[in-house]
Amino acid sequence: MTDLLLKVLAQNLDQIDELDGPPYPGGWVDDEPLTLYWGVVPATYWIAGTVDDLSTTPTDTPPNQWIPAAIAAPFSHETSLFAGVDPLTPGSSSAGFIEIIDPLGDLDWIDDLGWDDATIHLLTGDAVAGVDSLAVSAVLTGAGPPDCEGGTKRLNLRELGWQLKQAPLHDLRYAGTGGWEGDAGLANVVRLIVFGTVFNITPKLLSPRC
Repeated sequence: MTDLLLKVLAQNLDQIDELDGPPYPGGWVDDEPLTLYWGVVPATYWIAGTVDDLSTTPTDTPPNQWIPAAIAAPFSHETSLFAGVDPLTPGSSSAGFIEIIDPLGDLDWIDDLGWDDATIHLLTGDAVAGVDSLAVSAVLTGAGPPDCEGGTKRLNLRELGWQLKQAPLHDLRYAGTGGWEGDAGLANVVRLIVFGTVFNITPKLLSPRC
């Protein structure tokens, strides 16, 4: 029998220390003192499965943790970088959320986890053989705290487009060693790259010498 289990790598917000730091130079801002947040290393938590209630073994990480069969339905998703053949169209993803059934509130403790940007693993396989034997089916990213209503918890997920928005298109840089690598003033400067025909651009001067 194939099981689907949900594992998350996240910080426990209850373990984040809040320290009152010194006031800003010149006094407090808007009468509010400076607060320092001392974070903790993210830990592994098993949240829920789809088939039967089970527990991790004493040698698993974390050990002896109960895993309820609470995932609402088998999870499926599809992601595309861009639609059709046009790279200018935005990407899409059907992975919007994972729903967990929790009418008795046994999983209320997951509200204390930092879900925003948490790493979420969906694993498949035979959980009876041990959670360490499961294969990774998907690696997703959390988007804010769970929505809780009517005995269900909805874990919101980020679509993959956010990675493209915050990451550079490339990291090719001039070496500053002369010639096509530019002079010393261009060392470590990101190279200009053009695809197709473009207008009104300002090219980089590789060397001031004629």
